[in-house]
Amino acid sequence: MTRKQHAYMFGKGGLWQSACEAQGWEPKDRDKRLDVFAEALGKRVSFSALNNAEFGRVKATLERYANSLKGADKECYPERCDAPAIRHKILGEVIPCLAVYVEDPIGYADTILIKEFKTRNFDNLSEYRQQPKNPKKQPSSPLERFFWTLNARLHAMRRKADHSIEDMQEKAGLRPAEV
Repeated sequence: MTRKQHAYMFGKGGLWQSACEAQGWEPKDRDKRLDVFAEALGKRVSFSALNNAEFGRVKATLERYANSLKGADKECYPERCDAPAIRHKILGEVIPCLAVYVEDPIGYADTILIKEFKTRNFDNLSEYRQQPKNPKKQPSSPLERFFWTLNARLHAMRRKADHSIEDMQEKAGLRPAEV
């Protein structure tokens, strides 16, 4: 796992500590931690061996134990993506950044929607994950695939213009200009 994920999970005030406080567990109890991970994953595994999908399942379980409703929803509906967050990211970040490189960013996004997803409105895209034909690939929803496609094309344009991510965000008005 990444350092950021490790800090999120085990840092001061981290998710493991929050779950332990809410449940009355001892944060240094490794066996308890492995039991909780096993509950989330169906197998006992140490934190360092988790992949991103497993990290997400452990995170949802710990959020539930920490009395966070955010995690409970993800645990109950793992087949659904976080549609509101993805839609917010598309409208609040990707579209403004696309406007730096294309004259009509909404029209550009619509073209992808029509061509790739046979719809004119990304609200029509399902948030439910579907198992791909290749069993080695992770399930994804049409909404997630639209976001990834749009984001990949945006970053290809950004690289072609020789802009950093910070330059792009500044030009899109998403971060203040540095003085």
